[in-house]
Amino acid sequence: MSIGIGIIGYAGAASRLHLPVLTRLPGIRVTAIAGTTGETLHAMADRYAIPGRYLDYRALLRDPSVDAVAVCVPPALHEVIGLAALDAKKHLFMEKPLALSLDQCAHLVQAAESAQVTTMVGFHLRWHRLVQEAQKRIASGRLGRVELLRTVFTSGILLRANVPAWRQRREAGGGVLIESGVHYYDLWRFLTGSRVEEVQVVSRSEQHNDITAAVTARLENGIVATAGFCQGTVDDLEIDIYGSAGRLRISGYALDGLRFDPSGCKGLKKLMTRALSAPGRVLRAVQGAAIGGYYANAYANQWQGFVQAIHSGTRAGATFADGLAATRVALAVTQAADSGSSVRVTDCADMIAPVRDQSSDQPSRP
Repeated sequence: MSIGIGIIGYAGAASRLHLPVLTRLPGIRVTAIAGTTGETLHAMADRYAIPGRYLDYRALLRDPSVDAVAVCVPPALHEVIGLAALDAKKHLFMEKPLALSLDQCAHLVQAAESAQVTTMVGFHLRWHRLVQEAQKRIASGRLGRVELLRTVFTSGILLRANVPAWRQRREAGGGVLIESGVHYYDLWRFLTGSRVEEVQVVSRSEQHNDITAAVTARLENGIVATAGFCQGTVDDLEIDIYGSAGRLRISGYALDGLRFDPSGCKGLKKLMTRALSAPGRVLRAVQGAAIGGYYANAYANQWQGFVQAIHSGTRAGATFADGLAATRVALAVTQAADSGSSVRVTDCADMIAPVRDQSSDQPSRP
């Protein structure tokens, strides 16, 4: 039996990444879409042959053809729409972050448990084939004792015209520390099985909040993790995992983006090792090209996992509890950025404060 999906919010990731996948996957029908601008709504619905079209998300929730809802609106609206979807007993896919406060996240977690429906947070990197392979290698001990995680995510999103207002303001969920960062706070835990314990941050804001930032974290098992973010440059996604037995590198956008360098392998030996691994990389590249690239395919894997979980009644991917954990780290990260001091995740306050105006910190001119 196919699952009818209703999409609430059609800009950004919904139009570029979710809808192109959803409209070609077996076992899924996009039966309705909701938005606030009629002309754009109908154009998007026509493009993907979506029959149900609503200017009020509550009307979509009353549509009997909708079995599950994807909430793809700005983060400040996640709680109210998510609670309404759960009250309507719809299976719920929530784009990240789950919400912008621990109270909001807790309300969604509790409502999901009461509704007894399938829920998932859109941490698509968990479904990236190369990330899943890396997680298996770490769990098998092939990397030895993991000491360091290094992640880099950059994009040119703020170089585009008509940047949505919410993306420019931290308190609305924008900026690299929240909008980009929650993927990687969750990824660290997914790869290592360990929660983030303490964070330190350097962040830069100009015309937009948190344009560029570097986050350093200590995990509960002692692993050190770093993340570099920038929304005003080229697109890049890199993950390096350093263990006592070697380094595993993932280039998230590449077709052959997985490379292992064993410890003690350098010079000619390193060149020979890489040459011997070339056939495997070529095979991965061919396989990746056949599915449209591993990054884009992560969205297909995510939706297939969600639908399978609906049919089986089991959990899949990131739960709402996982979403709450990532938001908790984001709260600590924003507070560390403002204070200039390290912040323990368990000590963070339950709010995402606006970026502090630093103009008063500048020395006055004589």
